[in-house]
Amino acid sequence: MIKNLNIKKQLLTLFAITTVSIAYGQVGINNTSPKATLDVVAKKTDGSTAEGVIAPRLTGDQIQAANLQYGSNQAGTIVYATSAVTTPDAVTGNITASGYYYFDGSVWKSMGGSGSSSSYTGSTSISLNGNSFERAALTGDVTSAANTNSTTISNNAVTTAKIDNNAVTIAKLPPGASPTTFLRGDGTWQLPSSTSNNLYTSDGTLTSNRTVTQGSNSLAFNSNIANGFSVNGSTFSVDGFSNRVGIGTSFPTRPLEVNAKSNPLRVTSLPRINTSNGDLLTIDNLGDVRVTSISNLLAGATPLTFVNTTSYNSTGNETVIWVASGTLTTVQIPTPSANLIGKSITIIASGFGGVNITGGGGVTVSNGSQLNNIPEGKRITIFAISAGVFGNTTPTWVCIAKDF
Repeated sequence: MIKNLNIKKQLLTLFAITTVSIAYGQVGINNTSPKATLDVVAKKTDGSTAEGVIAPRLTGDQIQAANLQYGSNQAGTIVYATSAVTTPDAVTGNITASGYYYFDGSVWKSMGGSGSSSSYTGSTSISLNGNSFERAALTGDVTSAANTNSTTISNNAVTTAKIDNNAVTIAKLPPGASPTTFLRGDGTWQLPSSTSNNLYTSDGTLTSNRTVTQGSNSLAFNSNIANGFSVNGSTFSVDGFSNRVGIGTSFPTRPLEVNAKSNPLRVTSLPRINTSNGDLLTIDNLGDVRVTSISNLLAGATPLTFVNTTSYNSTGNETVIWVASGTLTTVQIPTPSANLIGKSITIIASGFGGVNITGGGGVTVSNGSQLNNIPEGKRITIFAISAGVFGNTTPTWVCIAKDF
């Protein structure tokens, strides 16, 4: 009897401590006026005790083991998963980390918290201030709120490989974007400045030396207009329409036209040929350069022989002088007057010591130098030309053949 009384006292004491109130089908813990089916009020608020309600704690695998026990009648059930499920299935696939989960009648869903993930449908606003938001997959349109918050994307996080069709197209960009605009740092789209140094759309100026290394690659300029390519005005011009090149002119009338008032052309290091069968270049009154045979220049010469003559004068008919004396001999040639133009003189130094040539303004050879001596046993043929034939300002004797 005493024992039963002690038990009753203990129960009354426990009941008083917990202060459970049952009224109108509602239960209150530490609360005499419950405001809902179950109303729990903290026992202490000074931090001296742990307060709260602890739901059943199970591992993800333990929750999964009871899959057959949950159905529509268990919708709203709350558990605390202490770890993720090892092998997710259709019911427990959302249990990916520790946290509170509720059963919706078909699957377990996260109630939020660290490491949890949620599925958002429709127009959903998510506050990220001070937190991060990460999604393994994202479908639908994403828009930013009209506020001062900014979105940060880590380095190398957005590449074409991570875009569905590997391309950022105009259709995916906001209004104002076009194939000729670029994105500024302030987020606006702008046309390139007309002063941009783009070789294909505007003029520009090199700021330093540039070198193009072609290697085995070709560099071509295609043009179908006159003066399609030029250097410093008319210094060098290419006519892509008529296939002509001009030097000193922007509109050449020949495949190669050189326009210069003085010293227009110089050719150096030409090979020398010792033959009488070569051709000569001539220039007509239009400035056109042509090739002619040496024999054409000799037409009209009278091939007569005069032996041992030391003087050739304008009244003589001699065209061949054979010098056969035993000592050095001087041959004086006349000035090439009008009646001598087109005439030739062949001088043969057959004797000992050779022959010196004087008078007549000298004899000019192909390199522009003067010929004043014929070695013994050698010969030369000279020809009188008018002024201007080879750039000469006066009638001149030129050497057209020699064997030394």
